[in-house]
Amino acid sequence: MPWYTGDWLKAPEIRSMPPDYRGLWFDLLNYMWESTERGVMVKPNGKIYTKDEIIRMVGLDNQNSDMWLTYIIENEICSLREEDGAIYSRHMVKDEKLRKIRKESGKLGGNPNLVKDRVNQKSIHKDNQFTEDENEYETENETKNGRFFKLIPKRFENDNEFWEAWKDWIDYLNETEQVKPKQAKIMLDYLDKHESPTRLLIQAFTNRWKGIIYDNKSNGKETKPKEIELST
Repeated sequence: MPWYTGDWLKAPEIRSMPPDYRGLWFDLLNYMWESTERGVMVKPNGKIYTKDEIIRMVGLDNQNSDMWLTYIIENEICSLREEDGAIYSRHMVKDEKLRKIRKESGKLGGNPNLVKDRVNQKSIHKDNQFTEDENEYETENETKNGRFFKLIPKRFENDNEFWEAWKDWIDYLNETEQVKPKQAKIMLDYLDKHESPTRLLIQAFTNRWKGIIYDNKSNGKETKPKEIELST
């Protein structure tokens, strides 16, 4: 199982956990890695593990209780799958999807053109600035935990996979600099026209890209990608 020490040591949601909870969560991650459906707590026959079964497998906390599992679920350290209630690791599931994408494409990172055209969003060309009035998006700037839920195109309204990928992408960008409504709108408009938007977000998040928007007007010729700043 690949292990990202930086994610483990720096993630505030992990560091704020009691030490025994962290140890039990680590054990659960190992079970998820060995699962027949990587990242998801399912049995070899495809049925999900119940909470009671997970507690018996992994153990109790220092208070001899099962509160640790309730804690990691309520604090969104792990997630419950909507269709069957299976407990899963978002990060592990996304890594597994990316692994399959890379295997299918035959090249590390998926589409080599997307990798080559990665965007640097820290600078901007004046002719690409978003010129609409700042107040235009005030009524739309109703966010779901700061992820611009009200700006999501109708195409993705019921697409849970896209929403999970979008949340991870925005949270990642916010670690560097707060994304504003206009930048979110530009990215969402681009994704709305993209043939594989969810895959693009997963690639961008997993590979720690700085942007997702590319200049596709070159008729196959290599051009400098469009750049969109994170601060205005």
